[in-house]
Amino acid sequence: IEILVQEPWLAQFYEEVVSELYEWEEASPKKVMGEVLLSQLAANWVNTDLKKIISAQEITGRADLDISAENFAELLTLIAEGSVSSRIAKDLLLKMFHHPHTGPRDILRQESMEQISGDDELRAAVQQVIESNAQAVQDYRKGKTQSLQFLVGQVMKETKGRGNPEMVKHILTDILG
Repeated sequence: IEILVQEPWLAQFYEEVVSELYEWEEASPKKVMGEVLLSQLAANWVNTDLKKIISAQEITGRADLDISAENFAELLTLIAEGSVSSRIAKDLLLKMFHHPHTGPRDILRQESMEQISGDDELRAAVQQVIESNAQAVQDYRKGKTQSLQFLVGQVMKETKGRGNPEMVKHILTDILG
């Protein structure tokens, strides 16, 4: 609230984004998050990631912000749907500043940033990580559950952040037993 009160133009942008999100959620056949959670997601991204870029770019008003509320809302829908990881979403937001008139889905395709959710491709990455991290695999099998998170992180690194983290975790637990 403090940030939005101090910067009314950013509050206006936030309201436009939330309006777009509500329209998307209303039109969506699968209600992904609900209006309250979508507005919370928007607030989090406006107040953290967007604000960080705004500060770095020295943007002081809405006229200087080249990202449309519609495109920002589309980015948030990709996050809500699970189509992009938070790591990819952060990279995508930065790319949106460099391509202000291109939608996030188009940037994803053009930059080959789509999340990997294909079982075969993820299994190959998981298998490579398992072979390269024998100690973490042994630790996991001995009951050290934090080793699983380490292995998930290694697969995410292997896939350059494009792996679907939930699928990676599922595949790891399936293979490791």
